Amino acid sequence: MTAQDIIDTSLAISAENPQDYQSKDICIKWLNMVLAESLAAENRIRQKNERQLLTEPVKISRLYEDVDMDRILCSFCLPLGLAAYMYADKEDEHFYTVYRQRFLESLQKAAGARETAITDCYGSEVV
Repeated sequence: MTAQDIIDTSLAISAENPQDYQSKDICIKWLNMVLAESLAAENRIRQKNERQLLTEPVKISRLYEDVDMDRILCSFCLPLGLAAYMYADKEDEHFYTVYRQRFLESLQKAAGARETAITDCYGSEVV
């Protein structure tokens, strides 16, 4: 997906008029903030898929630049995070909180649980 696709989805989610964000410069800055917040989730997805981990967040500078991250993150999670920033900009604390929480929850769901080995420190006896 491109940055423009993510921004358009976010505008639709938040029922914003695209004309209000014609320059979209602020949206790119907000998107970069959301991309940075999504780094841990992206790396967990990459780890599960045995792909190389990112050492730094993806950074976007142009609207039609591809965002090289997981498709679920791009199509669902990132627009929610971006919508939260749009509501914060309008000083709508209620909807900012709602979309911020949805963003954080969607990141956790998309990333899934991390599997690790468990060491039995107490022996195999069950009481």
